[in-house]
Amino acid sequence: MAVIGNVFASGGGNSIKVSKNIEFHQGQNKVFHLIYGDKTTSVVEVRFLDARGKELAQYSIGNETGFRKKFNLSKLKAGNYTLQVNSDGERISKKFIIPEDVAINAVKRGDQFRIFTENNTNEDFKLNIYNDDMKLVHTETQSESFARSYDLSKVVSNNFIFEVVSNGTSKNILLNN
Repeated sequence: MAVIGNVFASGGGNSIKVSKNIEFHQGQNKVFHLIYGDKTTSVVEVRFLDARGKELAQYSIGNETGFRKKFNLSKLKAGNYTLQVNSDGERISKKFIIPEDVAINAVKRGDQFRIFTENNTNEDFKLNIYNDDMKLVHTETQSESFARSYDLSKVVSNNFIFEVVSNGTSKNILLNN
């Protein structure tokens, strides 16, 4: 088996401009930062809702000069959520996604398999490749998301299972050879 090429990506987070005075930054490990720039409101209410609109957390934050507040949402599972900011009778809502801790996708091109992994934790993860008989034909440990091509033409197998394992959780993809 040969590794054909690599592309690495570091999780730099996602910054969302919610309104003229509000910015929401989605960092790693489900830590979020809310930057509130309006200095005229005395109390700002911040709510987090699940995909069905159920309130998961609510905060009242005193405000005199604007603020930057960190929210640790590590107890939330991967999924769709809504941030709601209420101030001076105005409600602003912004949808956001908490991604899975690790994810894998793969495509076959000729004799090569292109693997895409995503790691949204600070933990290392393991990539395992198995043949038809569930015999391990390749394993490696990574700390960052990556895209890589594998040439498995010399491995006799009708199918391959690509698995990522992190913190006791595994994700698998089966591809036909």
